Amino acid sequence: MGAVDGAVLGNGDMGAVVRTEADGFAFLLGKNDFWRQQQLYETKQQQGE
Repeated sequence: MGAVDGAVLGNGDMGAVVRTEADGFAFLLGKNDFWRQQQLYETKQQQGE
């Protein structure tokens, strides 16, 4: 899928693009999940594991 023209909406966690098509609107939704492994490692070090 290439670039999409449309209004971009989002709050950093959820994102959406709203665009028009010949027969109506299209909504493209996305979700971002990022996990930080270093935080778990630091916690284990502090506990002496």
